[in-house]
Amino acid sequence: MKHLTARKVIMMLIGNLLIGLAVSLLRVSMLGTDPFTTINLGLSDFFNLSFGLYQVLFNIVLLAIVAIFYRSSIGIGTLVNMIGIGFISDFLVYGYGLFFEDMSSMLAVRILMMAMAVLFASMGGCTLYHT
Repeated sequence: MKHLTARKVIMMLIGNLLIGLAVSLLRVSMLGTDPFTTINLGLSDFFNLSFGLYQVLFNIVLLAIVAIFYRSSIGIGTLVNMIGIGFISDFLVYGYGLFFEDMSSMLAVRILMMAMAVLFASMGGCTLYHT
């Protein structure tokens, strides 16, 4: 396992927060999400589970497979990512619903949200890459 420093932990948490924010913006914009999120959203709806809970369950299955074939790639970031992003996204989507009305008719706002999501996902990915 890599040596953990406070800087690495903070960057890991910020990166996961940014990606969770990006996923929530994509969900609220209703203009599409990344393929992994899309399948998790569809299956979580099918099984009547929250997105965050379903993503944790699905990631546990993936974690078991990775543990068998490529154990050295698992670290603290793996666990934080598999638990955090879905719940961060659920929390933020719920928050948007409390403060904003239905935005399905506001295409310009939805496009802006999607653009911000791409920016946040890129920033989160860069942050995680440099930890």
